[in-house]
This record gives sequence, structure tokens and C-alpha cells, in this order.
Amino acid sequence: MRQCNGRSIRSWISQRGHKLMVGLIGLAALTAMIATPALVVTPAWAAGEEGNLPAGNPAPQGSGESQALVLTLQQAIARALEVAPELRLAALDVAEKEIALKEAEIGQLEGRPASELAAAQFELEKAKQAMADARESVALSVEQQYYQVLRSTELLDIQRQSLERAEKQFKVTEARYQAGLISRQDYLTAQDQLVEQQHSFHQAQASLDLAKLQFKFLLGLPQDQEIILQDRFPFAPLEVDLAQSLNQALARRSDLLAARRAVANAEKQVALSDNDYTPPVELRKAKMALERAQIAAAQAEIRVILDVRQKYLALEQAKTAVEDSVRARERARDALRIAEARYNNGLSPLLELLNAQTALAQAELDAVGAVWDYNLAKAAFLQAIGERLLPEGPHER
Repeated sequence: MRQCNGRSIRSWISQRGHKLMVGLIGLAALTAMIATPALVVTPAWAAGEEGNLPAGNPAPQGSGESQALVLTLQQAIARALEVAPELRLAALDVAEKEIALKEAEIGQLEGRPASELAAAQFELEKAKQAMADARESVALSVEQQYYQVLRSTELLDIQRQSLERAEKQFKVTEARYQAGLISRQDYLTAQDQLVEQQHSFHQAQASLDLAKLQFKFLLGLPQDQEIILQDRFPFAPLEVDLAQSLNQALARRSDLLAARRAVANAEKQVALSDNDYTPPVELRKAKMALERAQIAAAQAEIRVILDVRQKYLALEQAKTAVEDSVRARERARDALRIAEARYNNGLSPLLELLNAQTALAQAELDAVGAVWDYNLAKAAFLQAIGERLLPEGPHER
């Protein structure tokens, strides 16, 4: 074995220490490289370039800004169906009735009465129909609230325009008052008009905020979530054949279909009870239940007919209101032009001009409101005749 003196040992330790230090430095560098994030390719819209975004996705905003959610009506309905608690409850009810049906089927193997199986089948069908009705109810609520947000937005725009007119008129009035061309009474009248328009504008803003809040609640969105409603619904009169609509309602209305299913189930119970081994009292009870179901079905049919006729009349009245409001708006615009010309030529007092401005603002509000009233009446009529907003859900098949 080679002998090593003290000097050679110290040299060997020094060399080893140097190599160890180099290794540690290399390891640290490698660790830093691993910890460094990879290069991220930023999408074009995130880099500040404009691009088309799919509706329903958050619209990218600047740094620190909340992202606005763009929604069509169908996307809004889809979101609401995902979070509506009443749908979850209805789904649980369907699941329970499915379990009950399986238990009844097993009971048949054990010799249980066939009427129990028929009753379980009927209860499951009823639960599925309730699920379908709940889905349609949620969809209709979202549609109505979607309309309400759009309506409130348009009304706010009209109030903003009215406020701008009032501010402009007040500046002119104030200048004339300072020049001694009008009385203080005219000046105060213009000032009151401006204050009133400011109040109306703030009310319209509050109404829009409330409509958005209620809409976001239906969709399960945070209160501070910004939304942009993409769809627009201009006035589109619905051509209605009342006789055909009545026939459709009698064939499709879920409440009437449920009443008819109840009659069919009662008839089945009578047939199952009409035998030698069932007590006569059970047959009598089944026949009374059948009679009650038949009466209820007849009443349901009458209610459906009345409902369709009422919704039809409301639809026609709403259509007439739209046409009347459009004509009234045009007359108000003409009246304002005349009032402005008369006032500018010193032929009429300021009050006449202010009244014409107020009349136009109200006519514009009425015209917008009439269109949305018609859209709501149309949605209610379509629901009354059994038109479905949604395809069948998984629990309805």
C-alpha cells in the first residue's frame, strides 16, 4: 500500500473540496433552471389584440378589471338549469320514485298486488312530468328576466338622453336669465325640470341594477359579475290561428296530460280491483277515484281553454299597444320640433317647450315598454299552448 505523508493528504483533501464546491454550484444552477417557469405564449386577445370571442365566455379585460360574461338567452338558460335548486329537488324525487318502482317490481315476484306496481309506475311518470315542468318554469323565468335586463337597459338610455336634453336646455335658460331675457320663474322651472330628469335617471339606473341582480341570482353568478346580454329581440308580431292554438294546447299542455294520465291510472286500478279475490269495498273506492279523476280532467281542459283565450287576448292587446305607442312617439317628436321653433322665435313660453320635452321622453319610454310587454305576452302565450323552450331532459325519457 502506498504511504501518504501529511502534505499529500492535505493536497488530496483540497482537491476533493474544490470538486465538491463545483458540484454544489452546478446543482444549484440546475435547480434554478428547473424552478424557472417555461415561456408562456400569450393569446392574441391577452396581448392587447382584438379578436372574436365565443359567446358565453368571459370577455378579457385589462389588468385588474373584472371580466364581463357574454351571454345569449340559450346560454343563460343552460346556466340556470345547472344551478336551479328546484331542479335538483325534482331530480331527487324522480330517483326516489325509480327506487320505489324497482321495489314494486320485486314485490310482484313475492306475490304483491299488481295495483302496487301500477301505482309506482304512475308516481314515476308524475315525477318525470314534474321535472319537465320545473325545467320549463326555470327557462321561462330566465327568459323573462333576460327581457327585463334588456328593457331596463333601453329605458336607462332613454332617460340618459332626456337628461342630456334637460341639461342642454338649462344651460340655454341660465344664459338667457343672466342676460335678463327671461323671468326668474322660467329659470326656476327649467331648474326643476333638470332636477326631475336627474331623479328619473337615477331611478332607471337603480331599476337596471336590480334587474341584473335578479338575473345573476337565477344563474348562480356572483353579485359583482359583469354581464353582457348578446341577444336582441325586436318587435316581431306573432301570427296566431286561435283554433289551431287551442288544439295544440289540448294536445300538449302538461297539466292536462297529467290529468289524463291520472284518469288512465284510475281506470287501471278499477280493472285490477274487479276480480273475485279483491274485497268489493276496494273496487268501490277505485271507481270513486276514477270519477274524481275524470271530473278533474274535465276541469283541467276548461282551464286550459280559458287560459289560451286569455293569453291570446293579452297578446293582441299588447300588439295594439305597440302600434299605438309608435304613433304617439312620432307625434311627440313632431310636437317637440314645433315647440322648439316657437320658443326660439319668441312665440311661446319656456313651459310649453319643457312640456313637449317631457311628453317626448314619456312617449319614448312607453314605446320601449310596449315592445317588451309584447315579448312577455308572446312568451306567456307560447307557454299556454304547450310550446316547449327546452328539449327533453334525461329524466323525462
